[in-house]
Amino acid sequence: MIAVLKGIIDKFDGNAALKAAVTGLYLNDAPQEITFPYIVYFLISTTPQDTFNTYSEDITIQFSIFSNTRSTEEVNNIFELLKTCYDYATLAVTGYSHIEMRRQESNLLREPDDAAWHYQCDYRVLIQKN
Repeated sequence: MIAVLKGIIDKFDGNAALKAAVTGLYLNDAPQEITFPYIVYFLISTTPQDTFNTYSEDITIQFSIFSNTRSTEEVNNIFELLKTCYDYATLAVTGYSHIEMRRQESNLLREPDDAAWHYQCDYRVLIQKN
């Protein structure tokens, strides 16, 4: 679903506050020498749904926010900006009509090596073929 991934990037690029708060948004992994804080996003799953003459996709996107500060303030602030950007957002997805983008779950973790906070957040995206 390249078109959905492009829609995610386009929405990020259009949100000045979120874009200014992180060093970047990366698909699947961040560059080796990246500066904190940053966001990595993943296409977790896509499930096709065929109903009579309608074709749609039920997609799970995961965002992972990383911050190496000692307190959780920075990662929590970025999470709030992420929610502002993507909660109930309408994605531009070529060839599809957007139905909804809804946050499903999130959790805040400390990385095992204690080097960074990791705020993980999943979104459900529903789109319908035009």
